Amino acid sequence: MRRGEIWLYEPKGSPRSRLVVLVSAQGVLDSTRRQLIAVDVRDRDPGDILAVSIATAGEEPAWVLGNDTSRVFRHWLAEQVGRLTAEELSRLDTMLRLALGLD
Repeated sequence: MRRGEIWLYEPKGSPRSRLVVLVSAQGVLDSTRRQLIAVDVRDRDPGDILAVSIATAGEEPAWVLGNDTSRVFRHWLAEQVGRLTAEELSRLDTMLRLALGLD
């Protein structure tokens, strides 16, 4: 697993699956930790200053929000379906830092 990968997330016992982008530090992703940090992929522009547009496997653009982090369980990540470009990941990193007040 690598930071910036897009995964299909399928929580056990829930009929709802969703796409997420992994944003945990690479050291966390390389560890055996069960929980990781991700942001949801949205199919519509949320109109938020912290939104970053990304390309997905589909034809339509998608977005992620820098203030939309959540914990995901590693074992519920079903399939890697894409990866952010270096530019997209850099923009997301900027939005995460702004949202968390790290700059």
